[in-house]
Amino acid sequence: MPTDEDAALPTVTAVIPARNEEHTIAAAIESLLDQAYEGSLDVVIAVAPSTDRTLEIVTEMAADTGRVTVVENAAGTTPAGLNAAIAAATGEVIVRCDAHAEIPD
Repeated sequence: MPTDEDAALPTVTAVIPARNEEHTIAAAIESLLDQAYEGSLDVVIAVAPSTDRTLEIVTEMAADTGRVTVVENAAGTTPAGLNAAIAAATGEVIVRCDAHAEIPD
């Protein structure tokens, strides 16, 4: 049950640029969704053109969780991906993460 103190916590959006990360992206996203943070936390992934299943994996996770948003990074560069993800972010605080990193809770 959220408390008045929880309402004061800022909303957080983690942004991830990703390309060809099928072996690590699911664990990276899960590590963010499993955070002990008591405020609202969501994830935006900007997927560059990939030759593997990265887009399929993140699209499935988005459909399953409701806390993951997928945006296109047609340019394929990290800066373009970050800009696309930040543009789609709704959090008061933006956290930049990597597609192959698992963040401790």
